[in-house]
Amino acid sequence: MALSGPLLIILGGNLLTLIMANNCSQCVVTTRRGKVNSQTLVYHTIYDCKGQKLGSCIFNQTQYALCKENDKVVCYDPKELPYQYWIEIKTNSDQGRLLGKSQTTANLDKPMSIIFDACDAIDDDWYSNCGDMTWRTYYRECEKYICIGSNSGPTPSSCYPPHQSVEKRSYHYCSLNRWGCACWSTTPSWEWPDHCAGVDLEATIEKGHTSSHCEARTCNPVNITILNPAEWEKQEVKLGLKIYGTGEDSGIILNVKIIEKMKESIQHRLLFNLFYHEIKTGVKYEIPTVAKNLFINLAENIAKSLNVTNCYVCGGTNQGERWPWEAIESNGSWSMENNKKR
Repeated sequence: MALSGPLLIILGGNLLTLIMANNCSQCVVTTRRGKVNSQTLVYHTIYDCKGQKLGSCIFNQTQYALCKENDKVVCYDPKELPYQYWIEIKTNSDQGRLLGKSQTTANLDKPMSIIFDACDAIDDDWYSNCGDMTWRTYYRECEKYICIGSNSGPTPSSCYPPHQSVEKRSYHYCSLNRWGCACWSTTPSWEWPDHCAGVDLEATIEKGHTSSHCEARTCNPVNITILNPAEWEKQEVKLGLKIYGTGEDSGIILNVKIIEKMKESIQHRLLFNLFYHEIKTGVKYEIPTVAKNLFINLAENIAKSLNVTNCYVCGGTNQGERWPWEAIESNGSWSMENNKKR
């Protein structure tokens, strides 16, 4: 179904912020209804771009093409992105224990974060741990820092991976003097950009706050934010996470990996047989985005053919009182009742 007119989507404040961050702001307009101002995303499902094509922007896991004509940017041709991405952090190796996952995203253009407890991770280390609750509560106020593994790019020769040598095995990619290989820490004033020279990976680590009466494996939360996920996606990265404290710093090797998964394709069988399968099994299906858009397009095409400028789909007191169709969900009992009447 072709749609020549624009489609308007009314957005709340949080959604508007997301659009602006993903460069769809050119298609957002302000409308006023009574005393209320609303932000509206305007786009065309089908549009013949006669001007300059500017690439695309992303909103709500949907990609829109951008066209510039007469100093005006138009969003058109919405497409659901085929891939989903998220970050997983495990202890020691790719077969290690899963510490946490980031939220799922449809693109790798924005930062992704994972929150976990540093001591919960360090307890899996082969050479060190966080000790008893006295040590864990002490570590709450200690700074945490990260070193990049040698397989993640050029690093100083003094940075050591896990090693059979007793002297080097607990360095966790960090040097003996602690700071020789550190790239990021929970203290912003500690900056070592030269330690990460030649490495295209960017990240930050922040220290969480907990009560002094915290329980084991909850006293040292950290938030690792991957700033440029697209670079991390090209390789499997190993990091050394350590706590700066009294004596030898406890630490752990972290395996950081971006997972890519293709979305399941929407099958015609699902669209046409969904109703009968729901009757038999009681399984509730989520209506695919494509199906929702087709319904909206149908209503808009009807409105356009009738030259209606402001319409809505509704059901009156009697079906068809205001509109020829009533927008309601199907019910399996209707089919059974009709069979009884035959």
